[in-house]
Amino acid sequence: MFVNKYGAIQTMYFFKRTDEGLEITSEQFKKNMINSNASYDTSEGDIKRYNVRSQTRLKLNTGFVNEDFNKTIEELLLTENCWITYNGNTMAAIPITQQLTYNTSLNNKTINYQIEFAFASDKINIVR
Repeated sequence: MFVNKYGAIQTMYFFKRTDEGLEITSEQFKKNMINSNASYDTSEGDIKRYNVRSQTRLKLNTGFVNEDFNKTIEELLLTENCWITYNGNTMAAIPITQQLTYNTSLNNKTINYQIEFAFASDKINIVR
């Protein structure tokens, strides 16, 4: 679902192949290994990972559509508000695809659009 150019919520169905992935970011630092006895545990690593974040991404395919669908895809990519119902849950999403080539039946026998989305919240909630 997305808010179209008229301000109305429009529903669009992607009924072909779906690819789910995860984008992970984190930071690292080198920690002090020496304890109060002036020794250290050699089995413990000296690099510590923190601020781990992950975001679920989906690549969705429309299936075969006609040329009239070009404007709908354009509005979807230009929207500020978008939601995806996936695995029974409706979550806010962001269209990641930044480029659109209009398909026509003259140039392409069958028209299928693949759009990539990222959920608008992290996989593990870090809001404190």
